[in-house]
Amino acid sequence: MKTYNLKDFLTGPLTSVIDNEEDYCYEVVNYNSRTDSSDESVNILSALKIPLIQRDYAQGREANTDLREGFITRLLQHLESGEELKLDFIYGSVDRKNGTVFLPLDGQQRLTTLFLLHWYIVKTECASDSEYEEMFTKFSYETRDTSRRFFEKLSGFSLKRNPAEDIKNAYWFSDQYRLDPTIDAVLNTLETIHTFYNRLAVKGSLYLNLDKIVFYVLPMDQFKLTDDLYIKLNARGKLLSSFENLKADLIGWIKSCGHFDGEVQNEHGIVLPHFDCIAEKFDNRWSRFFWKKAKTNSISKKTVDPYFFRFIHRVLINDYIVAYKGAAGDLLKDPTYTSLLFREKEMYFANFDFYRALISKEFVLKMEKLLDFYANYGFEIFDHVQPLWDTEYQWDIFKGDQDNRFTMDDRMLFDAVNVYAEKNGVLDLSKFKEWIRVVWNLIADPDIRSIGANKTAIQFIRTIAEYSSDILKDLAGGQLDELMNDNKNIHSIQLKEEKQKAVLLSEAGAQWQNIIFEAESFGILQGNISVLLQDVYVPEVLCDKFEKFKYLFSANGPNQIIENERYTMMRYILACFTDWSKLEESFNFSSTVLNWKTYLRRNNDVMEAVRGLLLLDESSIQDHILKTINGQSQLDTEDEKLKIAHAHLYQDNQFHIWMQNDGVNKVKWLWKHFFAIRPSAWYSKVMIDNYRNELIEELIYIFGINILNNHRCDVSAYFWGENLEISKETESCNISFYFDSEKMLYIGLKKELNPNLTVDAEEDDIWIKKFSYEYSDIHELSDISPFIENIKTDLAEKKCSFLRALETEDAVMD
Repeated sequence: MKTYNLKDFLTGPLTSVIDNEEDYCYEVVNYNSRTDSSDESVNILSALKIPLIQRDYAQGREANTDLREGFITRLLQHLESGEELKLDFIYGSVDRKNGTVFLPLDGQQRLTTLFLLHWYIVKTECASDSEYEEMFTKFSYETRDTSRRFFEKLSGFSLKRNPAEDIKNAYWFSDQYRLDPTIDAVLNTLETIHTFYNRLAVKGSLYLNLDKIVFYVLPMDQFKLTDDLYIKLNARGKLLSSFENLKADLIGWIKSCGHFDGEVQNEHGIVLPHFDCIAEKFDNRWSRFFWKKAKTNSISKKTVDPYFFRFIHRVLINDYIVAYKGAAGDLLKDPTYTSLLFREKEMYFANFDFYRALISKEFVLKMEKLLDFYANYGFEIFDHVQPLWDTEYQWDIFKGDQDNRFTMDDRMLFDAVNVYAEKNGVLDLSKFKEWIRVVWNLIADPDIRSIGANKTAIQFIRTIAEYSSDILKDLAGGQLDELMNDNKNIHSIQLKEEKQKAVLLSEAGAQWQNIIFEAESFGILQGNISVLLQDVYVPEVLCDKFEKFKYLFSANGPNQIIENERYTMMRYILACFTDWSKLEESFNFSSTVLNWKTYLRRNNDVMEAVRGLLLLDESSIQDHILKTINGQSQLDTEDEKLKIAHAHLYQDNQFHIWMQNDGVNKVKWLWKHFFAIRPSAWYSKVMIDNYRNELIEELIYIFGINILNNHRCDVSAYFWGENLEISKETESCNISFYFDSEKMLYIGLKKELNPNLTVDAEEDDIWIKKFSYEYSDIHELSDISPFIENIKTDLAEKKCSFLRALETEDAVMD
C-alpha cells in the first residue's frame, strides 16, 4: 500500500491508495474516469481543509501536554536518525466540486501537528521556503473564519526567533485570534516544537529527512460507507491497537532471545516450544481472563487490549520504582518513569525500542507466572482485597477507565498480590486474606505520601513476602524478628505491632480476633491499634480501652468532649507537653484527620497523653481534660516566656478555634519572640510569649479604640501581625497605638492619620508626636492595669494635647 509524506500528499498526484481494492471495496471508482482525462494533474490536491464539522485542534491544548510532547519527541527522533516513521491511516474524502479538496475525517490532529512541524523546520533551516510554498498555502482550517485567516497568514510568515512570540507580535495578529481555541493550541504546539528542537544535539539539516515521515491515505469516497468497511479493515489487521503492536514485538523478542527455546506443555498437555506456549496463552488463556471484564464494560469497545496493555505497564512501573538507584524525588522527573506512566495512561506505543532496556528473561517469566495466577484466581482475589475499615473499597487490576483511577495504594496492593503469586503460585484464600490484612496495615500509614515512601513500602512488602504463605504463624514464631530491628523504619515499627497481634491471635483465636479486627476497622486507626495495646493481656481489657477510645474519637477525628469547648483533645495534648523543644521543632497542632492518624501511630507525646486518658474512668475523663486545658503550663522549664507561650496555645477556646480554622499549626521564633504561625503566610502570625494581646484588648476596652486592618483573630482577644496598630479617632485628631515586633509600644499622632493638624516641630517623618513604652515590662496579667495607669499619668504630666481626647465621654473610664 502506498505511503505519502506530507509534501507529496499536498503537492503531488494522488495514486491508488491500496494495493488490492477488490479485497476491501464494493466498487472501485477511478479518479480519472470522473473527468474523462488521463492528465495526472487532475489528481493533485488543490487544498487540504479541516472541515466545519470537525472539532478544533486539540493536540495543542494544555490538557494534552503529555500527548503532544510525546508525539513531537517521536517525530524529531526520526528526523534526527533519518529512519522512516509510518503514522498509520489518514481517512477522508475528496471533494471534486470545488477543485480537488481533501477533507480529513480521521487524522486531523496528527496532520495539523505534522504540518506545524514542517512549517517550523522549513522556516528555521531553509534560506528559502519556495519549495514548500505551495504546500503551506494548501493547508487550511474551516472550523472558524479566524482559523482560516490565521493559516493564510501563517503560510507566508517569516520566522525570526520564537514562533509563538513572533506571531503574537505580528501586526496582523488581532484580539480575535487570541480567542480562537485552535489558534491558541497551534501556538502551544509551535512553542513545544521550538523548545524540543533547541534541545537537539544535531540540527540544521532536519528538513532533508521530512520525507521520511509518512502515512497511509484512504479516501473514503472510494467506498460505500457501511460498517462492513471497518470490519474488513480490522479483519485484515490494517489497524493494530497499541497492545497488539506491543504484543507482536514482545513475542518476537521472546522468540529471538534464545531463553525460551525449551519445550513445555500447554494447558491442554501438548508439548510446545516455550515461546509458542507463551504466544498461545496471550491469545487464549490470558485473553479469556481479561475478556471476562471487557465484555461487561458497556463503555469500552469490548476489547481486552487496554486491560492487557495496562497490566504489562503496571508490572514494569513497579519494577522500575523498586530498581531505581537515584534520589527518590528525582524519580518523578526520570524520563523512563514518566514515559511509562504516560504510556500506561494513554495506551501509547510507538515501537519496541523503548522496552528493550526494561524487558528481560526474568521479567517474562514473572509476567507468565502472574498472568497464570490471575487467569486461575483473579476474580476470586478481587473480592478479598478490601481493608477492614472500608469493605466497600473496590480493587482490581482493571482500573484506569475514565474516573476509576489507579492510585498509588492500588499499585502497592497490586505488587503485594503479585509477590504473593510469585512466592506461592496457588491461592490459599484464608492465608491470602491474612497476608493482605497485614499489607493494608502497613500501607495505610499516613506518612506514605511521596514516591520515595511508596518505593520503600513496596520494597518492604517484597521482603516480607517470603513469609506470605503463612504470615501470622511466621510473625508469631519470630521468623521476621530481624526485620523489626530498625526502629526508625515506620514499616518495621508496624511489623512489631503485627507480631504482637499475631501472638495474641495464636493464643485464643476467636476472642482476640473479634476485638482486634473491630479496633483495626475503626476509621481513624486504620489497622494500627498501638495506642490501645500497651499492658493488654486479656481481650476484655482491650475491649474496655477501645470503648473509651470511641468516647474520645469518632472515625473522622476527635469528639467534642466538653460542651461549648472546641478542639478539646488537641488543646489537652498541647497542655500535656513538658518539653518545649519537641513542641517547637516538630509538632503540627492542626486537628486534621490525617494528623491524628499520624499521631496515633507513633510512640510519641500524643499517644502517651491519649493512653493516659484511657486509664481513667469514663466519668472522670471530662473533668481531667477540662482541668488540664484551664490549668497552667506544665513545661519543665523556669523560662516564663515559654510558659506564657505554651499556655496561650491551649487555654483560650476562641483563639484556638481561630488557629484551627486559619491553619495556624506551628510555633516559630521570630524577631526575639515566639509566634503561632501558619507556614508560608505572612499575616497569620500571633505573638504568644508575652501579654501583648491582653494589653491590646484592655486598651481597646478602656479607651474605646478601633483596630486598623482587622487584625483581630476572629472573635478572640488575640491579634495577628508582627507589627500592629490600633487607633482612637476623635473629633480633633486620630491617636495611634503602634506595637512593633520586638518590645515597644508607641503612642502619639501620625502624620498620615492627622493631615489637618498644624505641626510646630516635627518629631520624625512618620510621627507628629510620639511617646515610647516597653510592653515587655509586663510579666503577668496583673501588670497590665498599672501599665495603662502609668501611661495615663505620664501623658498627663507631659501635658499632651491629645490626652483629653482619650478621656472623652465615649471612652469607658475606671
